[in-house]
Amino acid sequence: MLTLLFSAALAATAPPEAVTFTGASDPDVITLADGRSLRIGYGRLLPAHVEGFGENHALELGYWDDHRGTYLRDPVLDEWAEVFVVNGGKHPIDVIADACLETAMSTADMHGCLITQRTHWAAEVDRMWQAVEAVRTQPEQTKAIRAARAQWEAHRAAQVEIIQMIYGQRDGTMWGLAAGISRVDLLRDQAVQLAELVVDAS
Repeated sequence: MLTLLFSAALAATAPPEAVTFTGASDPDVITLADGRSLRIGYGRLLPAHVEGFGENHALELGYWDDHRGTYLRDPVLDEWAEVFVVNGGKHPIDVIADACLETAMSTADMHGCLITQRTHWAAEVDRMWQAVEAVRTQPEQTKAIRAARAQWEAHRAAQVEIIQMIYGQRDGTMWGLAAGISRVDLLRDQAVQLAELVVDAS
């Protein structure tokens, strides 16, 4: 069973999504009415709480921007759990970004949305690297994980250089947006891959 990595009080970055609980097929897997399934880490929200949820129980799914990540919250109990994996639909970080882009009035505004999205996914990558270390704690394992992280950071830097090389030579502001989207994709893909490793190792 996954356990909560952080226990400090958190500050939300944006209003959460109102979501509906439909079931728990596994102690760590929550199914929502919109088709998404979540792998969660219990903390203040306990398995006993989830067992007491009736069908169509109202919950909140959102993202905190203080490097503690994605959460599922019961607004009545005021208890929450970390979310490691979101399957079957959009991650809260991308939901926030979409809402930002829908209200953007200029290309500069759109760039701002992408920068925020990239910052959030970078924080999520960092959270997942910490989670990997938390589930494999032997000194030689920690050393190997940190070496792998350094190699990935070098790979990402090289990929960003290529992205900038390709899109930076194109005329038009939309190519800059394309570069921003590609940089977000690099981080999202890594965060998702690490999250899957964490839940498989727990």
